[in-house]
Amino acid sequence: MDDGCPLWMWRGSVEVDAPQTELLQRLLREQELWERNLHKAAVIQTLSKDTEVYHYLLQGLGCWPPQEHLLLRTWQADPSSGPLYLSSVSTEHPKVLSEGIRAHVHSCLFLLEPTGARKTRLTHLCRTDTRGRSQEWHSKVSGHLLASSLLAIRDSFKEIHKETKV
Repeated sequence: MDDGCPLWMWRGSVEVDAPQTELLQRLLREQELWERNLHKAAVIQTLSKDTEVYHYLLQGLGCWPPQEHLLLRTWQADPSSGPLYLSSVSTEHPKVLSEGIRAHVHSCLFLLEPTGARKTRLTHLCRTDTRGRSQEWHSKVSGHLLASSLLAIRDSFKEIHKETKV
């Protein structure tokens, strides 16, 4: 996209063995099941039934300090009203003091499309500035991070199915 932002917009898709409503629930409320570096997460303020201010902190890797996200999230959870989605952008909130390097999420969208009775295609579009890293780092690493995140979400459902089959 040539919109003046030097960071690339990344897009990836994966098929998940779960209905779209379960997948949306996993994205909204069960981040600890797929985000291995999650230190803490909390809803700071509920603005409506489908909008909230959400805060989470990822543990720092190596010499990097923790990475913080403070997001305004909105979603569509009713399959009869169209495709399900979760959309996020960075925001500010007076209750949240910075605990690390705060990432700036320019845009983040998870689109959940049913592909079968218990299958969903999850598409993730994202443009995030993790701050403190070069544009070259972003162009080389961001796509890999998005792909590994999608695979971790997909695999979080496989682990549940393995445990219940025993």
